[in-house]
Amino acid sequence: MATESRSRFNKLYVPGLYLVATESYKRYSEDWKKFIKVNKTKKAYEELAYMSGLGLVAKKAEGTPITYDARYQGPSKKFVVETWALGLRITEEAIEDDLYGKMKGGMKELGISMAETINCAAYDGFNNGANTLTSADGQYIFDDDHVKLDGSTWSNDYTATSLSIDSIQTDIAAFEALTDHRGKKINRVGGVHWILCNPALEWKLAEIFGSVMNPNTANNAINALKKARPNLKFFCTPYITSTTARYYIGELDDTRGMVWFNRKSPTFAREGDFETGDAKFKVTARFAGAGSVDPMNIALNAGA
Repeated sequence: MATESRSRFNKLYVPGLYLVATESYKRYSEDWKKFIKVNKTKKAYEELAYMSGLGLVAKKAEGTPITYDARYQGPSKKFVVETWALGLRITEEAIEDDLYGKMKGGMKELGISMAETINCAAYDGFNNGANTLTSADGQYIFDDDHVKLDGSTWSNDYTATSLSIDSIQTDIAAFEALTDHRGKKINRVGGVHWILCNPALEWKLAEIFGSVMNPNTANNAINALKKARPNLKFFCTPYITSTTARYYIGELDDTRGMVWFNRKSPTFAREGDFETGDAKFKVTARFAGAGSVDPMNIALNAGA
């Protein structure tokens, strides 16, 4: 006579529960990758440094030697890979009693927890960049006294102002006027690609970006922002904790702006416990969360 063992019964349900976990993770968007340069690594840590470019080309008189230049070496910053993991254990009795609905909910939460953890880690560089996290020069990521390699200072922590079309224009002007470590303009070509903020500012930004005419005046004036920067976009997410701050983000770069290192993408695994008959599930990931080496193409206005 054939016997339907508990282990066989376990196998009927475990694959389905496993898929619930993986699918719940995949349903979460990875919009943060629009604002952070994601790199792969096979190391326990990565150390990035930046260098200045060259100065301007000098005139050369007939019969005279050319002028030689040298780049300046900048400081470095280490990104340490950490392991993140969470497990869930379902007893044999729960499986045997066919409490599938509750088990399914638990597996869904396993995927959600990993997705939530990654999103929080991704936006941490923005949320704590003005008071906790530092860039390679030892200053906060968003600060008003960063030091260039030529010795001069620069700011990507703008004067806090309320959100308006005028304040956005002022911030963009400051962003695009910034010069690199040798005095060359760096942000004017690409300019600001994104304005990143909390949903508390979404309706105001929608009004500013969506208005055909200037939303701040009764005069028949065009919306200059929409006309001058037609490719500028905004993105609102609850993972930005400040309800007044807005972040300006330029093109993604290997050293300028926010960077992230992936060692192992989220991986789900399952296994049965022979002695108890329980089913064990886990999710693991390894990464070095968002940080900045040289934050020249990101900026903050803390708002008011």
